[in-house]
Amino acid sequence: MNVSHDLSFFWGLVFSLFLIMAPDATGQPEANYDEEKVPEYVLPSILKGPQSGSEITTVDEWENRRRKELLDLFGEEMYGIFPGEEIKVNFIVNSSARALNNQAIRKEITINLQAEDQELDVSLLVYLPVSSEPTPVFLGLNFYGNHTIIDDPAITIHRSWVRNNEDFGIQNNRAGEVNRGVRASRWPVDYIIDR
Repeated sequence: MNVSHDLSFFWGLVFSLFLIMAPDATGQPEANYDEEKVPEYVLPSILKGPQSGSEITTVDEWENRRRKELLDLFGEEMYGIFPGEEIKVNFIVNSSARALNNQAIRKEITINLQAEDQELDVSLLVYLPVSSEPTPVFLGLNFYGNHTIIDDPAITIHRSWVRNNEDFGIQNNRAGEVNRGVRASRWPVDYIIDR
């Protein structure tokens, strides 16, 4: 296993995901959360070639034709295509302080990704128990901003575009002070640190 290649591939996926999710100036269309409005859809057979319609019956046909078609489809429609040039990754620790009644260390880290002529910052919030022992870490995606997972005034407010949400007080696709801790029920930080 080539670790540097695997890390490059991982960061390429992360970079591609954020490029795909980056909104244009007009914003994004509202999502459909009503199951009744979802049209019926039948998944196509993964063993049938889309152009010829012929069934894939051999390992060679799968490896040399259909598998590549499916990977290309994921690249075009979901994950993006891995940048041709090497991705430069920089980690910047913006803050590190005691938190949660001195039970944890809170770190805010900016992951700066650069490839070709594009650059992207990813905000990472880390809570670690105050301990000298190795500790497992849970990684989760949060599309409303790190400041929404816990009511902590020291966490930087998310500056990127966010979906409007009346329940969270998000208007004009911008997060603010009113959003602090609105997703705390989904992120039991205190409980995880205690365990």
